Amino acid sequence: MLTTRLGVIWAAVAVLCLLLVFTLRTAGLFLSGLLFLAAALFAWRSSFIQPESRALRTSIQLSTDDIQAILDAYDRFLLAGDADSIADRTLHRPALADESCDAPAITEFRAKAEAARRFIYRVGAIVEDPSVTTTELTNILGIADQRSQELAEAWNQARLEARRLGRDY
Repeated sequence: MLTTRLGVIWAAVAVLCLLLVFTLRTAGLFLSGLLFLAAALFAWRSSFIQPESRALRTSIQLSTDDIQAILDAYDRFLLAGDADSIADRTLHRPALADESCDAPAITEFRAKAEAARRFIYRVGAIVEDPSVTTTELTNILGIADQRSQELAEAWNQARLEARRLGRDY
C-alpha cells in the first residue's frame, strides 16, 4: 500500500513538473527542478523514518500478542474440556471461574482482562493507520508494554488467590 501511495505521489510530481515546463517554459523548468528536489528530499527523509515506524509497529504487535496469550490462557481455563483444565477449574481454582467471587485479586484481574480486550481491539486499527506518527507509536508501545505487564501480574495474583481460596470460598 505504501509503495502504491509513493508511486501516485511521484506520478503527480511528474505531471506537475511537465505542466510547469509546458506552460512557463524556462521559469517552469526552474520551478520543476525545485519541485523535484523538494519531493526527493521528502522521500529521502521518509526513508529514514519508515524503518523506525515499522520497528515500533512490530514491537506493539509483540506486546499485544503477550496480552492476547494471557487472555487465551484465561479463556482456556474457563472453557477447555480436557481433564487437567476441568480439574483446575473445579477442584483447585473454582473462585477464578466464578463470576460472583469478589476476591480483590480476582476482580482486579477480570477488570484488567476486559480492558485488555478493548485495548487490543482498538490498538489494531490505530497501528495500521499510516498517518500515525512515530511519537504516537512510541506512546502506544509504552501503554501496550505497561498493560501487558500489569495483566500478567494480575493473572498470576488471581491464580494464586484462587488457589489459596480453594473450594471453600
